[in-house]
Amino acid sequence: MTEATHWRLFVAAELPASLRRDLARLGRRLSRRLPDDAIRWLPPASIHLTLRFLGPVLPSRVPVITGALETAAAACRALTLRPAGLGSFAGSRSPRVIWVGLKGDERGLRGLAGAVRECLEMAGFPREERPFRPHLTLGRVRDRLAACDRDALGAALTSFRPPPFAPVRVTGMVLFRSHLGPGGARHEPLIRLPLAG
Repeated sequence: MTEATHWRLFVAAELPASLRRDLARLGRRLSRRLPDDAIRWLPPASIHLTLRFLGPVLPSRVPVITGALETAAAACRALTLRPAGLGSFAGSRSPRVIWVGLKGDERGLRGLAGAVRECLEMAGFPREERPFRPHLTLGRVRDRLAACDRDALGAALTSFRPPPFAPVRVTGMVLFRSHLGPGGARHEPLIRLPLAG
């Protein structure tokens, strides 16, 4: 399976560019408390709210995906969220992914992710086994980080308090194609779909 025959696709909620810049700035502030080069920080353009990762998909299936997402978008209203809190996957003792959580219309967000999941399942895509965990990834911990540096990273994450963020309105979602490369992934928007209302 190559990128020439399959596209790596995911669905994400659209975020304002100003929020993505603020989150990238937060990562830079946090990096001053961490061991040198401990995290591979995402550039602002790569920060997004993933609703469903599809993985490698034949390009010929994009119209089917689009139809499923149109149905999901029509069933969901725009919602207001506020980035809040800092966390990591794999816990603070051995963090792998650094993220910012989300508050606000969490019920509406779960409803949107659920509608995307159900519509894609009805279109023939396999069920997502992992539960939906809304977050905004800021960076990924480098594999080669020493154990003592991981401890320092965990302590920094526990003590760091991010500044308050303004609420943001989520009014649409995007089907992205991810291009993997040596400098990280580049995300190409294929289709933008507005939410109802």
